[in-house]
Amino acid sequence: MKRFLTFPGMQIRYKIAVQFTLLVALILLIFSSIVYLLAENQRSRNFYDRLARRAMTTARLLVDVKEFTPALLKIIDRNSSSRLPEEEIYVYNYKNELLYSNVEESRDFITQSLIDEIRLTQKVMFTNDGKEVVGLLFAGRFDRFVVIALAADVVGDAQMKNLSQTLLFGFLSGILITIVLGIFFASQSLKPIQAINNEIAHIQPQDLRKRVDEGNGQDEIAQLAINFNQMLARLELGFEQQKQ
Repeated sequence: MKRFLTFPGMQIRYKIAVQFTLLVALILLIFSSIVYLLAENQRSRNFYDRLARRAMTTARLLVDVKEFTPALLKIIDRNSSSRLPEEEIYVYNYKNELLYSNVEESRDFITQSLIDEIRLTQKVMFTNDGKEVVGLLFAGRFDRFVVIALAADVVGDAQMKNLSQTLLFGFLSGILITIVLGIFFASQSLKPIQAINNEIAHIQPQDLRKRVDEGNGQDEIAQLAINFNQMLARLELGFEQQKQ
């Protein structure tokens, strides 16, 4: 890794720009990942809550309200404005027999072991075939029922897709801007060194009395100029001693 970051044969300004770009890219990647994961976690929690409320409402109407028969409840459910996309709800009685379903066929993953797990843990959440699934234990007036609901979070998935595209665009834009600004600021920072190089290039053996500009006399570049001037002074002294 260290050898990779040295970039042999590359000009210093480009080395600085590339290293700075890699650092910014890492920061942006970590930031984007955190934002996406937090948003996905919030989306999942919100949708599971909505799905659980739909499941409990259906079970409550079916079990606790005598006026609601499975056929009537199915009609109301199909015409409900709060129905979730591709929503399926299953209600099982104490014998684990299917008491109600708003679809014609049940899912293969709804097995005896899953129902037993829901009765044991009271709440189960997972995904199946791209859909969120929640299993709940509902205590009715006379018995305990298992309610399983699943649906597709179409709106949430679309929002997450838009968020991922936005984060990707921001990441790439940030990298491009960092490269341009990195090269610019690196070039600006190295201008004093370039000036010193130009001055050194014009110093001849007979011009040892010349000195390079020491700038502000405080930063590292100024210290380089000071050290070079001290070296010229020693060379000048050596030539004078030879002449004598």
